[in-house]
Amino acid sequence: MINNSLSTDELMLLAAIGRTHSLSKAAQELELSLPTASRQLSKARERLDNQLFVRSGFSMLPTVRMKKLLPEIDRILTQIQSVSLPEVFDPKTLKRTFTIAGIDNAAMTLILPAFEEIYRQAPEIRLNIVPMGPTLFEDLRSGAVDFAFYTFHGVELPGDIRDKILFHSTQQLVVRKGHPLEKICEEKGAITKEELDRYRRIEITFSHGDSTALFGIGGAADGSDNVAMSLGYFMPGAFFVLRSDFVLVLTSLLAKLMARHLPLYVIPHQIVALRAWEPRMIWHQRSHDDPASQWLRALISHHAKAFVKKDG
Repeated sequence: MINNSLSTDELMLLAAIGRTHSLSKAAQELELSLPTASRQLSKARERLDNQLFVRSGFSMLPTVRMKKLLPEIDRILTQIQSVSLPEVFDPKTLKRTFTIAGIDNAAMTLILPAFEEIYRQAPEIRLNIVPMGPTLFEDLRSGAVDFAFYTFHGVELPGDIRDKILFHSTQQLVVRKGHPLEKICEEKGAITKEELDRYRRIEITFSHGDSTALFGIGGAADGSDNVAMSLGYFMPGAFFVLRSDFVLVLTSLLAKLMARHLPLYVIPHQIVALRAWEPRMIWHQRSHDDPASQWLRALISHHAKAFVKKDG
């Protein structure tokens, strides 16, 4: 029996691939990241000892065995749905503390856009925003943290940790208003790498386990790193820039947000290659189906996407 071999999540993924003939579309339909969907498909293939789907051009077509299994999978999922009694959830009655882990940039650009709507819908909710500690995955498993904003590239998450990429954005260079680079930009429309290298940099760097996220420019043309200061937080960097000629890299969203409230200038054109910024929301599978957790994750995700679409 395949329901004894595969988890409900794996069954849902196989059914979605069967409908869409695409792993990426199935992942999008189920709100999974592509690596997570790929990992689930690999597990299903291993457990059933079959390729299940094979690539043909841009489509994924079911194998002979998979064609036979798809009706049974649909039947099993229908049965599961019929015995799952929906929990009545009303955020207005919610009295609960949610602990969210992330750096200061996450609070400013991921939670702030949804802030007013969260408390409009759930006026008695409490949010506890904490730094991302070295035991993050264990904290998610134990319930000490409900979910986190994770920005490390190329990290394979443990199998029991769910994730969702919130959006795709960029990084930008920031200086104080009145900085010589602002004048050059206004007069010439752009600055050169040589002009940028005249000024020292502030880099933002933070780690989790063996992974490090770096928001920086890279070395100068003379081979030096040209770094004046390294910080583990974004917000102080903006204030150090205000009192110096240093150059700072911020996420595009944070740069534009802070430039509205502080005398900062966002350099409009990319002179150097900066990494894309693709924040992920991660949580443990134990809270995946919890209605209150689903509500909060969905609300933050919706408003974050709308924010990046507007200011991104």
